[in-house]
Amino acid sequence: MRKLSRVLLLTIAGSLAIGAGYFLSQSIKTGVVYGKDFVSPYLMAKAIIAGQNPYTPLPALAAQHLPEARDTQFQRPTPHLPFFGLLCAPLALLSYRAAATVWLALQGAGLILSTLMMRTVIAPKAPIAIACAVGLLCVATGPVIEELWIGQFNLLLLPFFCAAWIDLRKGREACGGIWLGLLLALKLTGWPIVIYLGLCRRWRAVVAAGAVVVTANLLSGVVIGFGALRDYYSKVGPQVALIYRNHYANFSAYGLGRRIFEGVRSGTSIGIEAPALWPSPSLATVFGVLAPLAALLYGLWLAKKSKDFDSAFGGLVCVSALISPIAWRQYLILAAIPLAIVIARLCKLRFPLWPTSGYGIVFCLIVMPTAAIRDAAGLLGVQQGEIASVSPLAGFILTALPACAALAMAWLPWRLEKESREVAIVVEEAQSH
Repeated sequence: MRKLSRVLLLTIAGSLAIGAGYFLSQSIKTGVVYGKDFVSPYLMAKAIIAGQNPYTPLPALAAQHLPEARDTQFQRPTPHLPFFGLLCAPLALLSYRAAATVWLALQGAGLILSTLMMRTVIAPKAPIAIACAVGLLCVATGPVIEELWIGQFNLLLLPFFCAAWIDLRKGREACGGIWLGLLLALKLTGWPIVIYLGLCRRWRAVVAAGAVVVTANLLSGVVIGFGALRDYYSKVGPQVALIYRNHYANFSAYGLGRRIFEGVRSGTSIGIEAPALWPSPSLATVFGVLAPLAALLYGLWLAKKSKDFDSAFGGLVCVSALISPIAWRQYLILAAIPLAIVIARLCKLRFPLWPTSGYGIVFCLIVMPTAAIRDAAGLLGVQQGEIASVSPLAGFILTALPACAALAMAWLPWRLEKESREVAIVVEEAQSH
């Protein structure tokens, strides 16, 4: 029976991989490929190779380096960090379509590599083929297929999180800190984990992370110029956060805190729009600070209460995505780590009804595609073309669903850790009698 189940799983995963491969091949066809988010790092890389300011607005860079994408939807500079641009620079030596193909292959490799790395912690005795099959099945989830289609890079960040997790749980402080430093240099993510390590007095990891960040920024400044480096942190980053803070697909605590008082905007010709629940620019500013601060304190509180490092790390991965100024649905790919931790603990507890039901609900909220939220808004409001206009309350609730899933996913590892301890105590008492 077990052998039959494995064959069935491998067959389904293989069939899904073939279907997904065909589907994703359409994303690199002429006419579609220039609408990918990947156009942003590619133009950034082109500018670096040409000795230009990589934070020149994308339409200007496209007109010079990629005329086919001169009508790009991104009317702003690239939002990516300088060090990320340096690592992308070799892609500028390829044609755009070839570079997009390489990027898609790297994303797929990141997915499989992350699955194999999580296997070493969650199920070290599981066959490698089964772990790869599970990774391929993830392609059927909304965040992963959207990530692969548009060319984001969360699948490339996930192995860094996995490496930091593995090293830190084994006490390899410097190595774990280096991985966290790379995450901060590439995406400014994972810093709540660094704060937690500081609270736990794990100073070697904290110092290693800080050293990597400083080194990466110095190297970036030497290559692109310290003026461009300064402009990114002082102008470009805040500018991009301002553009997308009320975008319906941005579930960051910063955006949600302001959304109550500023409303929801589609940002494009597709999406959801809703007026503010309580129009107030001053309160929007206050809650735009308080909401991410509350999310951070919530994550750190759970982490400090956890007696198991896995629970703390998994929860703070979710919080890291939530407190970013911009958090797209693809960022929930990073929740794969706490998802794996929770499913392993549920398995040990033999899938108790209520925790398993709660996990199922959270899992569905995480894996559903962005289009599902848009469709729900269309049913609840007035559809005008591709934009659904809904009531203030409906707009806030619908766009807050991914954030609720992230918060719940930060809590579940700690809750199941607590339940596992309680079960262990009961078993020990029963054996003693």
